[in-house]
Amino acid sequence: MIHGTLAAGCFAGTVFGSGCAAGKMEPEAGFHAEKITVYRDGLSCCIRSYYSPELDIVRRISDYGSESAWLLPKGADIRQYDAYFCLHRTGDEYPATILDGYGPLSGNHGSAFLRRVKVPGHGFSAADTGKALRDGKGNIWRLVCDPATLLKDELLIHPDNRGTDGRPDFPSSAGKVLRRPDGQPLKIVSEKSGQMYPTNRITVCEFLLDGKEVLPEKEVRECAFLEYRFFHDVLSPGSLMRFLAENPGPEHSRFFTQEWSMMFADRAPGWYNRIPALMTVENRYRFQIHGAQVLERTTTWHAAGISGKQLEQMYPWKGGIAPRVDDGGYNGKYFDDAVEDLYIPKVKKIRFLDTEDPQKTLSFDFRRIASLPHVLNAGYYFTAKDCLDPADPPDRFVMLTGRGKYQYGLALGYSLFDGCTARGGRKAEREVMYHLYSSKKLYPYAYQVSNAAPGTKVRTISYKQYFDPAADPDIPVMYLHKELDSWVLYMGFFRKMPHKTVKLPQFLTGQKITVLEKTSSVKPGFSGVAEKEGISFQSGDDCGYLVLKFDRP
Repeated sequence: MIHGTLAAGCFAGTVFGSGCAAGKMEPEAGFHAEKITVYRDGLSCCIRSYYSPELDIVRRISDYGSESAWLLPKGADIRQYDAYFCLHRTGDEYPATILDGYGPLSGNHGSAFLRRVKVPGHGFSAADTGKALRDGKGNIWRLVCDPATLLKDELLIHPDNRGTDGRPDFPSSAGKVLRRPDGQPLKIVSEKSGQMYPTNRITVCEFLLDGKEVLPEKEVRECAFLEYRFFHDVLSPGSLMRFLAENPGPEHSRFFTQEWSMMFADRAPGWYNRIPALMTVENRYRFQIHGAQVLERTTTWHAAGISGKQLEQMYPWKGGIAPRVDDGGYNGKYFDDAVEDLYIPKVKKIRFLDTEDPQKTLSFDFRRIASLPHVLNAGYYFTAKDCLDPADPPDRFVMLTGRGKYQYGLALGYSLFDGCTARGGRKAEREVMYHLYSSKKLYPYAYQVSNAAPGTKVRTISYKQYFDPAADPDIPVMYLHKELDSWVLYMGFFRKMPHKTVKLPQFLTGQKITVLEKTSSVKPGFSGVAEKEGISFQSGDDCGYLVLKFDRP
């Protein structure tokens, strides 16, 4: 068992509301909660926290980091979450790493070089697992599955690596003809791409109440925060093939699969635990009040010369939010008043072509909130040229949705003061900052490594948080969570405000305030210490933000 902890802290919150010159909002209209409620069933866990005066949010974690979310009325049983409104549903949430030469690995991904080929009369059996087949270019492919588990005449094959673990070189296709070990030809009728699993070796998977006590199964418990530790190795596909080359035979014919799977180290055969890792990932998630999840992630890179891009948070925007049919919203019919808007501070207005209609130009100004079409016939990679300041790339990505108005908010982001994304370290070894996909998935990149030396470690603090955009009509993007020992308040607004007061939770009273960043027109009206009346500021621009950090003196 590998052990590690985040810095401990108390989440004793009360009310997070706001007031303005035009009228005073009651504190109940803000966020408030002192604890979260949790319930575990095996490797799945439900985390309940405050969402709005009428609703709580339940996030269900399953499949080692994938999540779904439901909105429940106050007083509803956390165990009956799926009887209520599904805000989000997915089985593909744990982020992949995009490795040069491998493509997506880690997360829910296996080796992308698996091929399912149809070869009539191939005559192979489980006993041939691991044997070398050669294509027309001399590349070696190996049988990695018992053919008896597939359709008639089909084989699952995977190529050997012609390069090194750090600089791989895999053939992309087997071509038309494979040759048996004796040189006799095997004609390929068809070839389909796939993924080979398992390439993730889990070493730690546990849920800890307040970061200390193991959460027992099937008990409803309360805690200040729930720490979910998930550590794993991402194995080298080339090393897996080398093992098969040295150890062919039927005993391994049912181990590799094209179906998604991850392997626990303490349940794996000894040889699997000896396969070298390309990288080791240690995730420490903290689920908090206010619908927040903060992740401290440390990745150790093992293979010499390896390069890649790293996602730390991602979000497939699926569920019953805007589409008329719960099909993920990719191609379904939408309600006429469905809203799907995206807010990304620090980026320029972007333009790109519609892939279905090259004569049509799509234009978005995400720093002022941009409305996405119900069908987005395009994808776009944000790079340095799209940043207002390339040395200060975007760090938060916010979706606002609902029917006719903003009802649901979600923010993904990276810490401004700690880890590799801290402002002082964000010269941002990143070619790609963000990928806007055609299905409207949120793909923000945290960093990239180039030609890494073995033992290179990168540490990131990131977050994913649901929030109620209707809590304050002046500030539709407002959320509070704890990053390590500091509370951080993010605010984004889209109107001029001659004077604005935001009431803070009582536990922040007396804490030191640091302005992490703000737009130039924002003028703080508070001192360096949080007062019980809250904080005030003014802004002369119709588009701005203010991010504050709170620390105990």
